[in-house]
Amino acid sequence: MVKCKLEDLSYSNLVNIIQGDERKASELLNDFAKEYEDLDSNIRIKIQQLKDLENRKLNLHKASKNIATHVKKDLPMFVQREKTVIILTEKSIEIVTNVI
Repeated sequence: MVKCKLEDLSYSNLVNIIQGDERKASELLNDFAKEYEDLDSNIRIKIQQLKDLENRKLNLHKASKNIATHVKKDLPMFVQREKTVIILTEKSIEIVTNVI
């Protein structure tokens, strides 16, 4: 994991920290490389999670349309539940709570 997380990455701040010391420079580069790899890994994980969420969303919509087909209802379809209305269209499914 990253030893230190330096927020100010400006040239002037780096110069102030390193002060010409190559050991400090190599330590910073090492820390930066580790943080960079961690971030890259986290980005790949988040991208996959987003893809999984999008697939789940598409599957829920498809399944909702299958329900409408099964009960022989055309789209758009409106379903009243408690104090909400569910609206199913060809492109989306949503819950409307602004119902009188």
